[in-house]
Amino acid sequence: MTAVTASRRPGALPGIPAHTRKRDDIQGLRAAAVLLVVLFHAGLPIHGGFLGVDMFFVISGFVIASTLLRELGKDSTVDLARFYVRRAKRLLPALAVMLTTVLVASVALAPAGIGHEASLTGLFAPFFGSNIYLTFLPTGYFAVDQQLNPLLHTWTLGVEEQFYLVFPLLLVGAWLRATTAGKPRAAPRFAATSIAALSAASLLVSLLWWHGFELGWANNPTQLAYYSSLARGWEFGLGALLALGGSLAMRIPCRAASALGLLGAGGVAAAAGGLLNASGDGPSIAAIVLACVSTAAVIVAGQASRGVVSRLLGSRALVAVGDRSYSIYLWHWPLIVFARATFPGVGSAPAIAAALSLVPAWLSYRYVENPIRFAPAIRGRRALAVALAAVAFPTAAAAAVIWVESALPDLTYPAELHADRARGCDIPAPFGAPGRPRCVWPARKPRGVIVLIGDSNAGHFTEPVVTAGNRAGFTVKVATLHGCPFVQLRVSWRLDAGCPAFDRKSLPALVREHPSLVFIAGRDNEYIDGSRAALGSLTGGRVTHNSARKARLWSAGLRSEIATLNRAGIPVVVVRPIPGLTINEQSCAPLLLWTGRCRSRVSRAHVDQQLRRAVESEDRAVGGLPAAWTLDLENELCSVTSCDARSLPGGARAYVDSEHLSVAGAMTLVPRFSSAIAAHARGGTSPRR
Repeated sequence: MTAVTASRRPGALPGIPAHTRKRDDIQGLRAAAVLLVVLFHAGLPIHGGFLGVDMFFVISGFVIASTLLRELGKDSTVDLARFYVRRAKRLLPALAVMLTTVLVASVALAPAGIGHEASLTGLFAPFFGSNIYLTFLPTGYFAVDQQLNPLLHTWTLGVEEQFYLVFPLLLVGAWLRATTAGKPRAAPRFAATSIAALSAASLLVSLLWWHGFELGWANNPTQLAYYSSLARGWEFGLGALLALGGSLAMRIPCRAASALGLLGAGGVAAAAGGLLNASGDGPSIAAIVLACVSTAAVIVAGQASRGVVSRLLGSRALVAVGDRSYSIYLWHWPLIVFARATFPGVGSAPAIAAALSLVPAWLSYRYVENPIRFAPAIRGRRALAVALAAVAFPTAAAAAVIWVESALPDLTYPAELHADRARGCDIPAPFGAPGRPRCVWPARKPRGVIVLIGDSNAGHFTEPVVTAGNRAGFTVKVATLHGCPFVQLRVSWRLDAGCPAFDRKSLPALVREHPSLVFIAGRDNEYIDGSRAALGSLTGGRVTHNSARKARLWSAGLRSEIATLNRAGIPVVVVRPIPGLTINEQSCAPLLLWTGRCRSRVSRAHVDQQLRRAVESEDRAVGGLPAAWTLDLENELCSVTSCDARSLPGGARAYVDSEHLSVAGAMTLVPRFSSAIAAHARGGTSPRR
């Protein structure tokens, strides 16, 4: 049945809000949201710009609910078939053109190391399922490798369409239940109660996932919190509740509404500026809530009166951008990714690409989006044919690109996972927690236990430590968490909420384990000298971005940790960071690799300067302690003059990206780890220094 009747008598339903008119300020709010996202992706210092997608979700919930309420109020029915046809005509054709174009261009222009993953994202995107695919990848939205995916941004379309699929049925179902019970006036209240309850449940799930609760089946909770429509549903629900409660908003006095609009605009600005987002590198649930509630305040203010914020948002320029926001969103990210891959090291390339993306966005809006969206002849079978074509073309393009890429020679090192990632050891669970049973490599007749702990730069040593340890008769245990250094400090740049617990709980667990040797490794120089990371003491106080202060905090925090282990009779070896390369070959476009214009090599002088502060901090940390040493691997990874990603015999790659060793590269270090174990482990084969 095409139309779902929500009342037994004709005419407007009682209780339908009368406010559901088309509003220019909503289009202006769309413009603000998309501009925040584009500026953030372009590399401008809009630290919370990614929260523009959360604003979109609230706006979408309000607009879709308002549309359905208008239809219910007009003739007491909702034509669900017509609703879904409108959504398909609105979204699918423009998406199909973008996907097909980007997939074909990606063969030459997308970062070489992400080609297969981008193509698979393209397979899911026409079905609005890329968020599901991305959820179960081993890396998250803010991970470096995901930032190479030119179709990463399609996850938001998946979340929106999953909402569009469910919400109309929920709203109509609530209306039917009320009207069939003979209480049509209670329908809005019943619908609002149902949506509020489901939104509260969604927010609770989101809070749990953001704080690292696995809830049984979710082995990467923060990734689910970011990509899952279950965790994002409350944002749409908030917008829908605004539409249902519009008659209440109309009662707000004009001055109060204007003040509310200003407060909402201030909240959006604060969220976009990075307030409640300590790192500026990833979201926090507090920042998301602030952005959503502030967006809701602006919408409510516009419902009540046309205050200064509503008038500004309703300006012709912002409305024009808002009208084109979908096309702008579709095109800006692929062009930014292509620009980074084609012009590596050119800092202005992303911003220029973001500006140039307005051209295909305008063409898409003018010649694809609007003509099909507003074509009255495209309905029924024609609409179905358009939808099928819009799905078929990018799907075929993705399949063709996957085939072409399989036929081309591999340009980058195969993405072989290190054993810690392959076994699922790279998780927030602390060392010794029940969630790490697979992170043990037993020796036949173990003389003791060796532990490797740290971030992903510890993880890439898994193979040589396990090999060397087992050969020497030790069981090896590994505990890693990417982006989370094992040091007793606050490190405020992490998307993953499990980092503080990983650090805090692993240290006493190590003391209880009493291993024969502990290897601590990490990208220490990135935390000390990198601009993204801020460090602070565990005892409180403010965090700092100053490199000199961070170096002092680092040496003190690491020394305290090592001293605790030494007092328990546990020897420690701090593995120095490996040399970082200036270019990640995986992030270069195949076009550059084919022409030999992308080669990752740095001088030893550059490396020494790059690591100087970290080396000094580590030396201070171990200095004077009875059983603490450092292990420097620079000579094994570099020639006398330079360090190169392709430093293995035959030109094979020692690095998998600019900061991590490949499995083959790591295995060249087995002799050095064997020597360290023999020299420093309790029960080793030679005396310790």
